This record gives sequence, C-alpha cells and structure tokens, in this order.
Amino acid sequence: ALSADREGTCKELKKQQKIKIIKEDAKASKSCEKTWMYEENAEDLHETYTKILHSLPAKQMEFAVKAVSNGLITRRWLSFVSNTDGKCPLCKRHDHTIGHILAGCKTALHQGRFTYRHDNVLRVIRGWLKKSLEESNTKFTIWTDLVGENLDSSLPKGILPKHLNGMRPDIIISTTTTEKGVDNTAVWIIELTCPTEQRFRASNDLKREKYEPVAAVFRKLANINVVELVPIEVGARGRPTRSLRNLKPLLQRNYSNAIEEAGRAAIIASMHIFYGSEDLQWRHHA
Repeated sequence: ALSADREGTCKELKKQQKIKIIKEDAKASKSCEKTWMYEENAEDLHETYTKILHSLPAKQMEFAVKAVSNGLITRRWLSFVSNTDGKCPLCKRHDHTIGHILAGCKTALHQGRFTYRHDNVLRVIRGWLKKSLEESNTKFTIWTDLVGENLDSSLPKGILPKHLNGMRPDIIISTTTTEKGVDNTAVWIIELTCPTEQRFRASNDLKREKYEPVAAVFRKLANINVVELVPIEVGARGRPTRSLRNLKPLLQRNYSNAIEEAGRAAIIASMHIFYGSEDLQWRHHA
C-alpha cells in the first residue's frame, strides 16, 4: 500500500510539473507576441509574417508555428516529465529553451551557428538590393561583408578601409544620381541582426551606437552628400521588424518580396539550428 501511495504521489508531482511548464511556456509565448505587437504595432508586418508562414514547405511551416507558440520540445520541457537533463547540451550551463537555442547560447555563437543564419539572411537582402538598384538604372556600388565571398570586391569609391575604424558593417552601398550636371552621392550603412522578438529594439539601438562613429566619418568626406545608417532586424523566428521599412527607398517595388524571402531564410536556418542543438559539432556552413 505504501509503495502504491508513493507511486501515486510521484505521478501527481510529475503531472503538476508538466502543468507548470506548459503554463510557463504559454506565458512566455504570450509575452513574446505582446512584445512584438507592442514594438511594431503595424498591420502590414503581421500580414507579411502570415504570408511568410503560409509560403513555407509543410515541414518548415510546422517548425515555425511551433517555434512562435513555444510548442517545440526542448530538454527543459522534457526535464519536467522525465529524468532528462534540462541543460543545453552545447554550453551545459543554461536551460535548453527555444530562445536559448535560437539566439542565446554562447557556445552556439562561437561555433558559427548564428552566423550561419545571419549570413543566409544577409545574402537574400544583398541579392534583392542589387536587383532593385539594377532595375532602377541607378549608378551604384555595393560591398558586403560575407566571409569567403568576393562577389563585391571593393569598397565604394572614396571610402577607404581606414574610414571604417576597424569595423565591418554588413553592407555598404554607394548610389550616385546626377541633377543639372552635379553628382549627388549617398552612402547606406546597413547592419543586420537576427535576434529574438524581445531583443528587436535593444539590438537596433546597440548596432546604431556601434556604427555611428563610422557614419560620422563618412559624413565628413567631401565626396559624400548623404549618409544613411540603417540597422535592421529579421527575427530568429522569421518575424519582420519596422526597421526593414528603411530599406524601401532602395528595394522599391521589390520590398515585400525581399522581406518575405528574408523571413523564410531565417526560419529555415533556425530550424537547422534548433534540431542540430543535440549535435555537439556544427555541420552546416553558410
């Protein structure tokens, strides 16, 4: 009888623990959604995200929906219903949660897992920027900081490595228009981050602060008329942010297609990151 009582007590404890984790994850999901809606507060972004989700193949769509609703099974979740160790298998320090796996693990960062996602999204944005500028017949030069790729071989004319103060923005674009025989040159400094929704605003502020000294140097150059510093974010779960609207003058009619493809690229890369979190060696390459 005593053994049966103990077994019943253990089952009840496990049941209560399971209920607790479900409630915590639901609360986190609601907070995440609330944060995004509060910071963005724009119907067009919500509509864009819906389009992104519906345009995904079935497997990727299932992952994305579960990711935004905190429905993915993590070690932390399993630890409440079994004897599974709830810690991240990579860093072995923090809980194995969706947010930690997708954007918080320092070990994953050092292994290049987040860089893999960042560079895949950056390629999409770079591609659409190039296409849009070519279609507009604008005279332009584009430089992209992608390791091992020399598609954009040199910095825009008049910009020297010393002007960057040792820093490497993701994209530098120089555009030149001529009015009444006078050339007007604008330089765009674009820096991409793929954070969780709660970090959208903080990430933008940090990147703006980091690259403002570079923009200040550019503004002093006699051959540059306008300098635009544009930190942008595409969420780790593929959510677009209002900072992306600042690319509209460059993307023009391709804006929606570019944002949707960037969101899909982030989701697909994050799926590899999530399901690869049990693999101690990172096997994907950007």
